[in-house]
Amino acid sequence: MAFSRRQFLWAASAGAAGLALPSAGFAQPTRPRAKFKLGLGTYTFRVLDLDHLIGRCKEMNLDFIELSHPNTCCRRRNSVSFVSVSGRLKSGGVNLMSWFCGHLTESSGIEAMVEGARSLGVKTVSGSAEHSLLDEINTACAKSWLRFWNS
Repeated sequence: MAFSRRQFLWAASAGAAGLALPSAGFAQPTRPRAKFKLGLGTYTFRVLDLDHLIGRCKEMNLDFIELSHPNTCCRRRNSVSFVSVSGRLKSGGVNLMSWFCGHLTESSGIEAMVEGARSLGVKTVSGSAEHSLLDEINTACAKSWLRFWNS
């Protein structure tokens, strides 16, 4: 069936008008289809102590963070109690989604990474590592049900 120019323009205009009227006559969803969780890598606030970090997250309505503070890297893990940090974050309404462990240079750092992730209660660890350690990290993570993101 062939269309005349008049019929073509009428059909094209009707289609364009239909697209220009968003959801006219259609029911609107009562809730969002998907939920996006916006978080923050706390290295942004590395000069803040934990209480001020929690306060800043509340000000910004952020519920999720990756803990990437210089005092919580593997090489400084004895300077802070991870269990205490995790508890303070939770009581402050901040959910810890992942942890930046720093740069791993030797096998003992892998053990510290696994121990730190367990203490913090996270399943995702980000960081960097010497190439020679990557297979060992993958093995340790598989045994501990962790994911390691090499940056």
